[in-house]
Amino acid sequence: MRVFIYLRVSTDDQEDNTSLEQQEKDCQEYCEHHGFMVAGVFREVFTGSVWRERKQFMEMRERYLRGEATGVVVRTYSRFTRIIADYFVLTQEMREHNIKLLCVKEQYDDTPLGRMLQAIQMGFTEQELETTRQRTIDGKKSRVLIKKQYLAGKKPPYGLRFDDEKTKGKLVIHEEEAKAVREILHMRAQRHTIYAITKHLADNNTPSTTLLVSIRSALQANWQKSIFSGQCKSHALVGCLEQNLLMRN
Repeated sequence: MRVFIYLRVSTDDQEDNTSLEQQEKDCQEYCEHHGFMVAGVFREVFTGSVWRERKQFMEMRERYLRGEATGVVVRTYSRFTRIIADYFVLTQEMREHNIKLLCVKEQYDDTPLGRMLQAIQMGFTEQELETTRQRTIDGKKSRVLIKKQYLAGKKPPYGLRFDDEKTKGKLVIHEEEAKAVREILHMRAQRHTIYAITKHLADNNTPSTTLLVSIRSALQANWQKSIFSGQCKSHALVGCLEQNLLMRN
């Protein structure tokens, strides 16, 4: 049997932090034990609640529906999807095309009783997803309202610093870096190319290679002046640059 291996982790995983590497190891051993030929391995970092937005999943689905494989191997069913309605839609489609969904750690008989037990397990999985999500929301609210901490991440945006590295209460301007941010925005407002901006920063020994990478991703779009001026309303992006400096351009 030719099979695809599907591996997934998501940022909201708390009950199953199994790495992609461990998932692949388990799936490969399962395939070897059963004599399956692995026709492809698909790795993804994405939530299990929205399968249509998972690029690797959609590519795999398109390929097995074309007949490139007759089975899909996952470590647990929650890697495939956590939503019971989606599970039934996808597995019904697979049965219509004679595609089998094979699971390393959770195995049920292909009988009415087996399918019922599997449905019950999927229901628990979906409930755990909702419980975990609510715990995460409650934790974030507590961090902001009670602990007065910054939520966006461990590292502040370029041009800013935490007022206190331990509590991470709020962001304050880092003048040396903010100067570079203002210069970038002025140059972009004057229609300098991304290459010209990055070259200028490199020639002037502006610190942080991270900044140069961020510029390319942040300015990749063909900015209109009005859109770009709108971006300047964000203190995190411009280090409190006054908006009228760009509006005059």
